[in-house]
Amino acid sequence: MSFNTIGCNLFAFLGMITGTLVSSIGGEGTFSFLGREIYAVQLTTMMRCICLVTLGLWMAIAWRKLTPDDDIERIESLGRRRTAR
Repeated sequence: MSFNTIGCNLFAFLGMITGTLVSSIGGEGTFSFLGREIYAVQLTTMMRCICLVTLGLWMAIAWRKLTPDDDIERIESLGRRRTAR
């Protein structure tokens, strides 16, 4: 649980930093994205979203590396019990 909380906050922070960096390079003007004009605040929110989606995908792919072995055994035994029914 704490890894998820720390990871989400870290990736949200990285998204804010990245969005702020990109909007500072572009200045106060608007950006054209998918045929719509977006502002710096929307850009930082979009960058935060990209970073959090990246975290979610990484956690879904590498969940076995992040989960203790005892918990993995418990999850697999529950799956075996469900298929045996």
